[in-house]
Amino acid sequence: MKYCTIEKSLRGKIVLVTGASAGLGRELTYELSRRGAEIVMGCRDLNKADQALHWVKDRLQSCYAESKMHAENPPKFHILPLDLSSLLSVQNFARMFRERFDRLHILVNNAGMMGGEFARSKGGVEIQFTVNHLGHFHLTNLLSDVLKQSQDSRVVIVSSGYYR
Repeated sequence: MKYCTIEKSLRGKIVLVTGASAGLGRELTYELSRRGAEIVMGCRDLNKADQALHWVKDRLQSCYAESKMHAENPPKFHILPLDLSSLLSVQNFARMFRERFDRLHILVNNAGMMGGEFARSKGGVEIQFTVNHLGHFHLTNLLSDVLKQSQDSRVVIVSSGYYR
């Protein structure tokens, strides 16, 4: 497996990763925190998020040990509940985020779901479309002013070709 070799520091940056409890979101949480970013993990399952955070911290310790470095200022992590299938949950998440942070440098819209039985969200919209698109669209809009006031902010949207 090849890893990104760009070593730009993200110290002082606040990064929000949705779906940070598994897969690419967990890897992004590790890689961005390794570069010094303060990470906000937006996750539906808080137990899985806690397990992922332990995995990330263990991996960071291994990274520091291998490079004979010690984290003088270890990255900070925050886990906040976020269920993208519920626009009310998205609104609550945005409110909690704003109560704790006045900046957001990178928003990674990563969470998603694939397959499964046809189902509707509480709002009556197909669940996969709600999670993969509407929830992230709503979240980005609710946090857009925080992104705009943060210097050099970015929105990263992770997708796949699965939903066609």
